Amino acid sequence: SIVCSFFTFFFENIIEDILHKQSDMYARSYTGHFIITNKRNNLEMSFGLYPFNPEFFLKKNEILSIKAFLNTVDNIDGFEERIVLHGLYLTEDLHEKSFVGVAIDIENYNKNFTDLYLDKGVRVKRHEKNVLAASWFNYEKWKNVDIGKTYIFLLPDSTLEYTDHYFKVKSGISYKSLPKETVGRDCLYFDIYAYRELMGIEENASSDLIGFFEDPEKEAVTIKAIGEFLGVNYPDLKVVSWKSYAPLFGEIVFGVNVVIRFIEFIFIFSSILIVFKITLFLIMERFNEIGILKAIGYPMWKIIYLFTLENFLINISGIVIGFGISMVVLMILGTTGITNSLSFLDYIIGRSLYPGIHCVKTGVIFMIFTIITILSPMVPSIYGIRRSIADMVKRK
Repeated sequence: SIVCSFFTFFFENIIEDILHKQSDMYARSYTGHFIITNKRNNLEMSFGLYPFNPEFFLKKNEILSIKAFLNTVDNIDGFEERIVLHGLYLTEDLHEKSFVGVAIDIENYNKNFTDLYLDKGVRVKRHEKNVLAASWFNYEKWKNVDIGKTYIFLLPDSTLEYTDHYFKVKSGISYKSLPKETVGRDCLYFDIYAYRELMGIEENASSDLIGFFEDPEKEAVTIKAIGEFLGVNYPDLKVVSWKSYAPLFGEIVFGVNVVIRFIEFIFIFSSILIVFKITLFLIMERFNEIGILKAIGYPMWKIIYLFTLENFLINISGIVIGFGISMVVLMILGTTGITNSLSFLDYIIGRSLYPGIHCVKTGVIFMIFTIITILSPMVPSIYGIRRSIADMVKRK
């Protein structure tokens, strides 16, 4: 009971963390869990980085109203205004290179609720003009920009006119968990407030609002609530799940979830079967005792009660001990983290996993084990008292 309960409680919490990490790792990299934008913007296969078109921007009153609504919606863990743009810049050898960029509140966005972090240089500040942050692809993998150097950029304004500006690459932004070598994305990050002022874009006007879920498994309910609000108040706008505009990520998460859930079922079933079988054999070894009690006139219900209670107390003690040990181990690992150096696990847990204790899941598993500890001695006890006294005594 101790061993089975320890591994079951431990791995069930780890599995829950992996399932949450999957969605968070991909959606919090650069796609978000959902995007609210104009219906005329085509997000299909865009990974949230679609063509720049000021005509389809969300207006100030729309932004403020939607933000106020999102603050009342359960399961929302942060949201940000963005301007998605495309442009050109001159490399050091004077070659033109195209880029995809995002103007966002970097001071707020590059925090704990995303997978991005400041890797090199100095953080871009709010309202700081003519500076930007480059992604890991730009400054590290392809090395087409250097941290601290200045380049000429051709950027779009509110009329879709492109004008040239000097920008210094002040920061380098990388990913905490995402397997960036294979599924990362090149992107240049601008401060949205400075970009609006520089390019003459109306205050609060944005390509979209990008948002994140606290619990990705409740996505459908949250998306539905947002969609209903937009349908009534802003029929020209839409909310799109990241599984639609970043289907590759959605397929990876779905595939891993199916495998993990199957492993979870096999693991729980095996643990329950082991506990049940061991208790069954222990009771069967004591059939002679049941026969003797039956012979001296003990009521059948009392015999069942005695054997059930005795084995229940033994098993539940083991389960509580295993549960306690697993909680201590999870709390330690939640602080130290589990570091991953295996490439094939990059797509499952990224570079590290910090497990937690999931109360609901733990409670359900504890309830299942409690029921098994009652049924596992009760079933063979009932079977035993239905046999003849002579047959049970012979088993000695």
